[in-house]
Amino acid sequence: MQIITDADFRRALKGDISGGFLFFGDEDYLKLHALRSAREAVCPDPSLEIFNDIRIDGSEFDPAALANALPTLPVMADKKLIEVTGLDMSGVKKADADALFEILEEATDYDFNIIVISAISGGIDEGYLPKRPSKMLNAFGKYLTPVHFPRSTPAMLTKWVARHFAHNGIEADAGLCSALIDYCGKDMFILANETDKLSWYLHSAGRTRLESADVGRVCIPDTGYDTFAFANAVSARRRAEALNILAEMQRRRIEPTLVMGEITATFCNMLSARMLADDGLSPADIGKKLGNMHEYKVKLMLGCGLGVDKLRALLELCAETDRALKNSSSAGYIPIERLICSF
Repeated sequence: MQIITDADFRRALKGDISGGFLFFGDEDYLKLHALRSAREAVCPDPSLEIFNDIRIDGSEFDPAALANALPTLPVMADKKLIEVTGLDMSGVKKADADALFEILEEATDYDFNIIVISAISGGIDEGYLPKRPSKMLNAFGKYLTPVHFPRSTPAMLTKWVARHFAHNGIEADAGLCSALIDYCGKDMFILANETDKLSWYLHSAGRTRLESADVGRVCIPDTGYDTFAFANAVSARRRAEALNILAEMQRRRIEPTLVMGEITATFCNMLSARMLADDGLSPADIGKKLGNMHEYKVKLMLGCGLGVDKLRALLELCAETDRALKNSSSAGYIPIERLICSF
């Protein structure tokens, strides 16, 4: 089974695309965007959408709806698109899942269909990618090409926000884009709304360049959990809060090694910021030293209140935890829980 990326899928749309695809992963915003691109490629004539773009609500599991859509021929086109969106396999009975797979096997007889099944975030057990995909993912992979939409990293989001601003005619440097993510969170639906809101606010004021004060003046702060909030709770010994955040990360199926990688990077930045502040540098100068990090984020890091020795001790615990995770594939989140409780 070959798992492809969003970029691979978009490249396929430019050629003679065929077969079926399974969208899975945490980034639902990008799944919707990819679906829109598929409609434009397969059904370019809006007047024929009713015939050539069949949309099925997958939130109410009904394999028969897909079976009924298969035989109908496309109208004045070579292919038609069948979309099944909002699929959640977590509560589906085995018999119903088997019925779906039988229909997908039958779908190979109708080569004029392009099938895209889009699962919600957490709707399919992924297993441990890339080496150990789950049984469910392997079962889908017999009939559909899996397209992975993993949660975007902060660096990816920063570039995406910058492009979104540029599309709206707004200049925004990378530091401010990163600060916007820190303030509003990493949900792409929210970031798209907040970016648009900031853009229209600036245009209404006759401006085309984003400034630091605009973020706090216009945007709504994030109330969810992120890596910095987790690191802050650990460093402040707010163990109950840190365990709650870790439980949320576990619910979202964020890999333990990824959690440790991000929290270790955060503590490294906290230590660097603390050392530079002790040398007398201002938050703005520290931000420049740390790769054009915005001073707003530097102030948040310095606000943890820990000195150099405590932060170094935390990083040693992180290294031990990372080794424990990599030496035992079945340890799960237990080493991270020990880190929280031992500091």
